[in-house]
Amino acid sequence: MGFAFEGPVLEGSYVRLEPLDRWHAAGLAVAAEEDRGSYRFTWVPTAAEVEGYVDAQLARAEAGEVVPYVQVERASGRVVGPRRISTRG
Repeated sequence: MGFAFEGPVLEGSYVRLEPLDRWHAAGLAVAAEEDRGSYRFTWVPTAAEVEGYVDAQLARAEAGEVVPYVQVERASGRVVGPRRISTRG
């Protein structure tokens, strides 16, 4: 039996976390091509890698390993990056 996460949308002052879906890939691809100077300590997919990244995160969610989200800037409504929460402590 796979892990089905129907997570809530979480709203903060500056960003909204939405459960990851395939339709977020286009926004993630745009965000991935912006300034990468702050990505020193984490791997971030390039635009060409985003669809594979989304597929992998959704498969990991189905396997019960992670809960994947995207970060959406509230002021503009644009996707600014991914976020995932491990279910394995």
